Amino acid sequence: GSTIDSNNFSHNYTTPGNKTVQIYKGTATGPGDITQIRMDIDNLVGTLDLSSLSNLSYLSVPTNRKLSKILVPNSNTVPWTGFIANDCSLNGVLDVSNLQLAGDFYVYGNKNLTNILNPSTGGIISNYWAGDCDLTGTLDCSSLSKLGGWIIIYGNRKLKSIKNPKSSQSCSTYWVFDNSLSGTLDCSGFSSMSGSFYCYGNKELTN
Repeated sequence: GSTIDSNNFSHNYTTPGNKTVQIYKGTATGPGDITQIRMDIDNLVGTLDLSSLSNLSYLSVPTNRKLSKILVPNSNTVPWTGFIANDCSLNGVLDVSNLQLAGDFYVYGNKNLTNILNPSTGGIISNYWAGDCDLTGTLDCSSLSKLGGWIIIYGNRKLKSIKNPKSSQSCSTYWVFDNSLSGTLDCSGFSSMSGSFYCYGNKELTN
């Protein structure tokens, strides 16, 4: 094994096989803890525990097919620039309510992900992608007051409603097709809407 004590590092393994990686605050001098993590397509297994990394502001872990849970920082006051966890095996509820999300939020392709607990504060979210999951009941995005850009929430057959926010941002793409939305879909809170709007395949959507 090896230990890397740094605020900014990369590490390439020279031998194949499963690895156990522990990430924690070290003793290196600098402005703070680890701020960014990128482990794309790295065969992560089970739970990725980031709960102690209070200055983390960017996470990229896409296409880790055995990654089932992410524990985000318990105390986090820095603005995020990206949360990328698409095409993993996240299951149950993803709780990102402690984060100040901004930039890109990608969790699509997690076929056992049933709900997302969104934060009450944050920056401008320009991409919110949660398609092809197992979102169930209501997805509450009402607290995301700077949500805009591309909103992609399709193929969640148990998703009955989406609570959109009153947002200062413009929505340029809104895809919510092939869910099970019912009743009224209220998008009036966005400052403006343009581009493509797809809501087909929701057979109980009335308005």
